[in-house]
Amino acid sequence: MTIEVKPYGTCCNLDCAYCYERESRAEDCKNRQEPDVEGMIAAAKASGDRFAVFGGEPLLTPKPMLERFFAAGGNSVQTNGLLIDEDHIALFRKYRVGVGVSIDGPGDCNSLRTNADNTELISRNITRLRDAGIAVSLISVMHRRNAMGERLDIFKQWGERMYEAGIQNINCHFMQHSEAVKEDILSPAEEKEAFLDMAEWLRGRPRLRWQPFMDIGRLLLGQKDEALCIWRGCDPYTTSAVYSVEADLAITNCGHVRGNGPNWLKADTAGYQRQECLKQTPQEYGGCKGCRFFPLCTGGCPGEAIDGDWRNRTVHCEAIKGLFRLYEDALLDQSIVPASVSGKVEERPKQGDSHGDHGDKPHGDLPHGDHYDAALLKGK
Repeated sequence: MTIEVKPYGTCCNLDCAYCYERESRAEDCKNRQEPDVEGMIAAAKASGDRFAVFGGEPLLTPKPMLERFFAAGGNSVQTNGLLIDEDHIALFRKYRVGVGVSIDGPGDCNSLRTNADNTELISRNITRLRDAGIAVSLISVMHRRNAMGERLDIFKQWGERMYEAGIQNINCHFMQHSEAVKEDILSPAEEKEAFLDMAEWLRGRPRLRWQPFMDIGRLLLGQKDEALCIWRGCDPYTTSAVYSVEADLAITNCGHVRGNGPNWLKADTAGYQRQECLKQTPQEYGGCKGCRFFPLCTGGCPGEAIDGDWRNRTVHCEAIKGLFRLYEDALLDQSIVPASVSGKVEERPKQGDSHGDHGDKPHGDLPHGDHYDAALLKGK
């Protein structure tokens, strides 16, 4: 389970065009309360000793308050990287905080997030973090400005430079659809082509621990417990992989599923009605009936469902199926029977089952499964 504290809620210093919190942010920030720091820490530690400082942009939080969170067990933070200064770096080093930075690549690849000057500053800050010995992972949302033609080549070359700087982990996110960025949304065919291109490119680079590519291999080998939450049958009313503590001590769900709707309080009991319905609903009506990959992907993230309706399967289905087929063939070529063929996979998570990662959490501490990565990515 990822435990988040959100002292400044969804407030942010940027206005990324595709942000899933964008439309709700103005109202949230207008009504923002000053955080009850000790109460938030107590609420977070009731579910675990370690937690993430999250947002919005968590570095809007005053530094003395940040230090209190870090000292109490806040061992990771997810940031757009723009506000990082020497004081932040000193705090990260002192408390061994892992830093996740959200950036979609160099230059124009990142232009849906911010301008060129800001992108350059964020890039310099990433270098400063690594020079200080701080663990860094990256999250990049994929769209037409970084995943097509020459831009995709630029993105991959940048990913190699990040590896040379000591950053193995890049989570290539599917973009949550929004009218605000409709011109930059990859079509299903374009998205599939981009992700398959990256998967083939990664075959010869097994040290690059990129998502969702690693998870596809894990799932096909029946290692569902090691996969991210988007594959694990998320209930939008409990989001059992994410436990968020708000400034007023309310316990809420994953913001990725919330989208621009109400900030629901977390339900007491997880249910799997979405998955049961998807399994029985024909694919032409937004379901997953008959898909051999359904027990592995469970319909994807409800926050990325077709038409924004969590009752449907993910809008990224075509790309996901393409990745499953690619890695499935790689395993079969090695005489390894994947779970999609053997059926040896748990279709419905156990009650309360969860995993310590979701959309924008740093994922550098994931178990990586070295026993199969190289074979899958090299296609041996």
